[in-house]
Amino acid sequence: MSPSPIYGSTNAASCGSGTKPSPPGRDTSVITHNNGLLTPAEPQNGHNRIKLANGFVCPYRFSGAAMKAAAHIQRRGQKTAFPTFLLRQPPEPLTDGFTEAAEPIRVVVTGAAGQIAYSLLYSIAKGDVFGKEQPITLILLDIPPMLPVLEGVVMELQDCALPLLREVIPTDMVEVGFKDIDAAILVGSMPRKEGMERKDLLKANVAIFKTQGSALDKYAKKTVKVLVVGNPANTNCLIASKSAPSIPKENFSCLTRLDHNRASSQVAMRCGVSADKVKNVIIWGNHSSSQYPDVHHAKVTVKGVEKDAYDAVKDEAWLRGDFISTVQLRGAAVIKARKLSSAMSAAKAICDHMRDIWFGTKDGEFISMGVYAGGNSYGIPEDLIYSFPIEIKNKTWKMVGGLPINDFSRAKMDATAAELVEERDTAMDFLSQ
Repeated sequence: MSPSPIYGSTNAASCGSGTKPSPPGRDTSVITHNNGLLTPAEPQNGHNRIKLANGFVCPYRFSGAAMKAAAHIQRRGQKTAFPTFLLRQPPEPLTDGFTEAAEPIRVVVTGAAGQIAYSLLYSIAKGDVFGKEQPITLILLDIPPMLPVLEGVVMELQDCALPLLREVIPTDMVEVGFKDIDAAILVGSMPRKEGMERKDLLKANVAIFKTQGSALDKYAKKTVKVLVVGNPANTNCLIASKSAPSIPKENFSCLTRLDHNRASSQVAMRCGVSADKVKNVIIWGNHSSSQYPDVHHAKVTVKGVEKDAYDAVKDEAWLRGDFISTVQLRGAAVIKARKLSSAMSAAKAICDHMRDIWFGTKDGEFISMGVYAGGNSYGIPEDLIYSFPIEIKNKTWKMVGGLPINDFSRAKMDATAAELVEERDTAMDFLSQ
């Protein structure tokens, strides 16, 4: 692909003559703008520069990754347009809590040209997920046909002028996408198409997540935190983890926070309170219509008084009927109304999930995440990715154990587990082929 810079521009007004040059002695080269293409030119005073068609020169620095990528592109006989890895000349130390010396974390988002990513990337780059003082390198990974769309996404990220965003790398190569990453958000997957059998969908996604898991195993940091969003999320997460044996299983999770947020919102609306007044709802099991939204352990604060959810709602029939089905079928309802799947709410849930991994959950509160079921106290088969109530401290999750489970809940928890066992067994057959 023809990559794009994070802050490069052909508008001379955007990089006037007042820009500071790079420090002398940097190993650099000059790039001259030529009808949209950038070609190497002679070194000029030891600085990296882009020379625009109208004669203005803008200094940039190149990362080592940029040089390697440029060499890779050159070996493939391609011309390089707008190098992805160009960064602005570092300014004086900033006043918002960090300096240029702060080490950026590397975050990859797959399916980066899609709707969910479009709603997600701004929040990540702005600091809403990994912290307001944490510089970010964003890697946008997608399939080759989507690379032109990624060019537009890169341009929009440039135009946001976000101080935390140090580098943007659009790519279709897993060796670039997963190199030394700290966090992976795997949004892309094969969607179910009309006439497609469920087993065909599983087979296609096993191939995708086997490839991505193997790439994580080979290229990513062993401390990487991996969130699988693409459906079927639980089983895709299991396949990715099994394909990355050198990365701890505990580093993999799948997204059920969207279901968790949906459940909290439904209870809040029923009680006439804001959503932050509801805590400790649980999503058990699969991110599918078999999931079990459980409020037996949830609390609702009404007029300053914390109550059990059942006491606050005062409608057991609704909590055991329409509430559950509304949450289970919410995704389908959004598609029916919008003609597109959930994107804004999914992106918000991803942010919530990853922020809690990075910074932990509040004392006395738990959230829902799909994690390895090994060692659980609820009788769930162990070789599954199953959604449980989770507490997080120091980037390490812990299952909330020992919650009393009544017969109503037991039956629903077992039903969603049975669906996951069937998915797993089918997927494992494909994985072994």
